[in-house]
Formats: sequence, C-alpha cells, structure tokens
Amino acid sequence: MKIAVTGKGGVGKTVISALLTKYFSKLGDTLAVDADPDSNLADVLGVEVEKTVSDVVDELYMKKYEIEDKDRWFEAKINEVIHEDEFDLIVMGKKEREGCYCYINSLLKKIMQKVVDYYDYVVVDCEAGIEILSRKTIDFVDAILVVVNKSKLSRDTAERIKKLVKELGIQAKVVVVGNKGAKGDFVIPFSEKIEECLELGKPLELFDDVRKSIEDLVEGLKS
Repeated sequence: MKIAVTGKGGVGKTVISALLTKYFSKLGDTLAVDADPDSNLADVLGVEVEKTVSDVVDELYMKKYEIEDKDRWFEAKINEVIHEDEFDLIVMGKKEREGCYCYINSLLKKIMQKVVDYYDYVVVDCEAGIEILSRKTIDFVDAILVVVNKSKLSRDTAERIKKLVKELGIQAKVVVVGNKGAKGDFVIPFSEKIEECLELGKPLELFDDVRKSIEDLVEGLKS
C-alpha cells in the first residue's frame, strides 16, 4: 500500500504521516518520504538523518564540472539518502541556494520511482498545497489522504486537491481525514499524548488513544 498525505499547511499532515509509518512498520517493509521542504517528519519520528536529497543537489552543484555522467553519479548516491531503521526514510530537505525546488523535486521523484516497489508500505508526507500533484511526484500511490482541521480554509484546499486529482487523471483513492476530531471520511481524535510530544519535541508513538482510528483508516483504504 502506497499513501500520500496532503492538505493545507498546519493541519497535521506530518503527525498523521508519522502515525501511519509507525503502524505500517510493524506489518512489513516500510518507507517514509518527507517531501515537504519544511522537513519535520524525521523529527517527529525521532530519526536523525545524515543526508537529504537537497544535500545531494548541493554536492552535484559543487562538482558539476567534474562529473561527466550525472545520471550514473546520481544512481550511486541513492542509497546515501535512504536512512535505515525500523522503517526507511528519505528526506527532501531544505535548499541552500537560491531558486525553486524543481530540480530537487525531480530527483526526489526519480528516487521514489526506483525504490518504492521494494517496499510493502510507502507513506509520503507531502508539501502543503497542490503543487506536488501538478508535478505528478506522487502519481504512483494507491491512496491520497487529504487532511483537514476545523477551519474552512483547510476544507477549501481539500476540495481543490480532490478536483485536481480528477483533472490530472491520477488513479488513486482520495480520502478526507479530519484531524483532532474535525469532520472527514475518517476522523483522528485529539490526543493529549501527541500534543505533549509535539510541545516537548519528543518522538511520536502510535498511542492507544489514536491507534483504533489509524487501524480503521487503513482498513478503509483497503475496501
């Protein structure tokens, strides 16, 4: 099962991505992908990442006159950006140079195309908004979760995402997930334990007060 977690910024995408990663990691080989330039997934999972996709781009920029075959050089770097733990993790990272994220996103897409089929489960924590859909970075997923909170702005973003998925012909099941009790196809309740972890900077776990909701969500995606 391959899942992309999308939505407006600040709705809890990263938290839900982390909970799904923890859940799947007990079931089989799992890859988590932090495709958000803000790069918080590693922190909430309690993982220290040594190299990101952005780091590889910076290295390529510094050596661009020395490298004759950039594709082959990049192939050799793929394993360096995959952090191995109870689950594997790839982090897009923050860019250090001026310009857009287009090339970094392009490399991230290439990496995922080469490795996702080796995993039983893949969870992609997407950047906020709809651009990642337009670039078709996640067109390989089985399901797209659109996370909303109780704000109208998050619901408006959800509607735009659902419309764009249809327009682009992306063949994935689209599900609205209400975070902290907000309305949706599936609802993740408010969790004091999660809030405490976020406040103190502690790694998240699949706490009992949200476990059943995550299980129900995953079962719903299978149907």
